[in-house]
Amino acid sequence: MKERTVQVEQLLRQKDEFIAQAGHDLKTPLTPIIALLPHIYKKEQDPELRKLLAMVMSDATGMKHLITDILTLAKLNTPYTTADAEEIVLVDEVEKGILKHTWMAWKKSHSIKNSVGPDIRIWMTKSHIESLFDNLIGNAVRYTPEGGTVTIFSKVAEWMTMISIADTRIGLNPEETIRIFDEFIRQIHPGTSGTPRVWVLPS
Repeated sequence: MKERTVQVEQLLRQKDEFIAQAGHDLKTPLTPIIALLPHIYKKEQDPELRKLLAMVMSDATGMKHLITDILTLAKLNTPYTTADAEEIVLVDEVEKGILKHTWMAWKKSHSIKNSVGPDIRIWMTKSHIESLFDNLIGNAVRYTPEGGTVTIFSKVAEWMTMISIADTRIGLNPEETIRIFDEFIRQIHPGTSGTPRVWVLPS
């Protein structure tokens, strides 16, 4: 049993290393492509070609977001010890996550509310908490219909801190919630509007 556990852990490490390497290998050639396409678009006068270039830019940007998500996944799967953690003021990290998506929220006329308690502190690594809120708030802003509201709030219960993110998008079907933590799964079917997603963090 112990030998089998070691083998499984080794396979998981190899998987995460492969994901990280593949992500970096894909991101390297994509970066100059994304940088050059807007310049080509500005110089092109043919309306049809400009339309095609716009489609290519949109797809390239989508690929960049996907690769970023893959790298984030590999990063979050990397184990860390308590020595890596530090005391974090939760409301400040939420504000940082909101700030990253202020422009997109403004474009879609969204309202983002930070209702996290000002005195809540948790023990966690900075990189993990930043990735967590960047991902969750970004997804909420991206998929909520125009004029929607995204709310982040918290609740302290003994040894844990519960963070809830609620929005006014389509939500999830009950069948989809059981796979919400599966890797590479994206829920796309309509469900109950405003269903909060709850995350438990170490206090």
